[in-house]
Amino acid sequence: MYRLLYSELSHILGRQVDVKIEMFALILCELPLENIENLDIATIKNILCSSDGSQINDNFQTHAMNALPKTCPICLGIFPLGQMENMFLCDHMCCLDCLKGYYRINIDKIQDHQSINLLTCFHEPHEITNETHHIFFTYLEAKVCSNSYR
Repeated sequence: MYRLLYSELSHILGRQVDVKIEMFALILCELPLENIENLDIATIKNILCSSDGSQINDNFQTHAMNALPKTCPICLGIFPLGQMENMFLCDHMCCLDCLKGYYRINIDKIQDHQSINLLTCFHEPHEITNETHHIFFTYLEAKVCSNSYR
């Protein structure tokens, strides 16, 4: 699979830094097929051309992984990174529609100060401290009131 991906990427993209193409082909081999089946040439070119062609950027692999479509752990849909959202106090991500649904369902469950923690993450609630209290409610208001959450 790796040789096929490397060959196709080299053929499509022409003279790129071979090391970047090799690294990207390895990254693609490690991903589930559903994460890459809708990957388009424009995205691939953007990823491979994202750093100076004469030098491999130290964070190329991280950048490439972040630029690839992600699976929403809630609905299992595949989305571009721009349609995924980090939870407030952690790195867990889900698609925007699932985030909106999560907040709508869990807002109804708030009965006391401790249950507000349910809104911090769909995977594991985090404690809202005095330092994060104001920021959290500003964040939540922005998410609930934005056009993408209506």
